[in-house]
Amino acid sequence: MKKITTCIVMASLCLNFRGVAQQPTAAAPLKIGDRVPDITLTNLLYYKTTTAKLADFKGRAILLDFWATWCSNCINGLPHMDSLQRQFDGRLQVFLVNCKKTGDDLGQIKALFKRIGIKPNLPVAIQDTACSSYFRFTALPHYVWINQQGVVVAITGKKEVTGANVDHLVRYGHVDLPVKSDKVR
Repeated sequence: MKKITTCIVMASLCLNFRGVAQQPTAAAPLKIGDRVPDITLTNLLYYKTTTAKLADFKGRAILLDFWATWCSNCINGLPHMDSLQRQFDGRLQVFLVNCKKTGDDLGQIKALFKRIGIKPNLPVAIQDTACSSYFRFTALPHYVWINQQGVVVAITGKKEVTGANVDHLVRYGHVDLPVKSDKVR
């Protein structure tokens, strides 16, 4: 009788304990001065692997270039971003980040690079959701500047992306640039 009672009590206790899966939470947008979490970029094109973690580039400045195939300013800036990567090789890592919300797919991106006649020296993240959840925007192009310690130091538009500003970032780990005015939906 004692064994049966113990089994009944144990069974009823087990019924009261249930696992609850955590619901994914939206990432809080990062701002200047925030440390960037170890974001993994996936679906990489023109890179040695199909994924990369931003933490793998600690010690280098990082420039995230959010763009789309339908954005003429973005496309016109691609050769400049490629040349900055070459100029500051080993001290800067540029990522071309194409967000899922732009509607571009692998075929459209490859066709664009073929049409404009360049094969970038830059990794291209296709249909990104990770970076775009931390860095929200409504207007493209959109640039996020991250220093060698993984801290966001600027969020800008296209005109601030100059060789002199990138040089200041890689030398000193900061830049003093106006923040891009971008109302997030």
